[in-house]
Amino acid sequence: MELQELLDQITREYRAVLGRKLRGLYLHGSAALGGFHPGRSDLDFLAVVDRPPHICEKLRLLGFLCALSPQGPKKGIEMSVVLASVCQRPVLDMPFELHYSPMWRELSESDPLRLCITVGRTDLDLPAHFRVARERGKALFGPPPDEIFAPVPDGLYRESVYLDLRASREELGGDAASVLLNLCRTLAFEREGLLLSKAGGGEWALNNLGLRDPAPLRRALDCCIGGLPMEADFACEQLCGELMGLLGIE
Repeated sequence: MELQELLDQITREYRAVLGRKLRGLYLHGSAALGGFHPGRSDLDFLAVVDRPPHICEKLRLLGFLCALSPQGPKKGIEMSVVLASVCQRPVLDMPFELHYSPMWRELSESDPLRLCITVGRTDLDLPAHFRVARERGKALFGPPPDEIFAPVPDGLYRESVYLDLRASREELGGDAASVLLNLCRTLAFEREGLLLSKAGGGEWALNNLGLRDPAPLRRALDCCIGGLPMEADFACEQLCGELMGLLGIE
């Protein structure tokens, strides 16, 4: 399914299920930043509501996403439903009303009620998602993102992002290109306050960092742009360590 067709279908379903509760739908991630590729990217969006969805509405959304996922990008669909009031008070442990990602697809199909019980649950990634949504996001429905999402301070954004980056060495074998390019775009934020796509982060790093061996990064960019897998090797591991060192991550 073409990206715009997919987005139109999502918008129609969320508006039908959530009705007047739905304040807006907002893209973040590669589909908003640029560099989206159906073979290597996932589709990230946030649904903002004025009131908590009923459990029946949550079940309908999960069923819809499970059915839609095979027609979507290869890496899947990731989304969170959040209250509009939460979007105005960013903290590290941000509560959500519903979350879906490829990691939870099997559970969504076998026991969706477990995913619907979200009282007290929080997501450490949401501050980073909110900042990208506010500054670079696209509204599929509703007012502009900067009317929905309050500014996320640099320190809070950094803390949210770094929690994922600390596991980068362990993830290198599974998706080397993604790991290296994520580190690069984080450095672009640290040094110049830029919010870039993975490919944009890689280009920035090649032009600004003076890397000891840029060849693995060029390969990562080629794989990202072409939607191809990239296996980790010793040169990738060396570059990963160099980038993490520049970020001060042990």
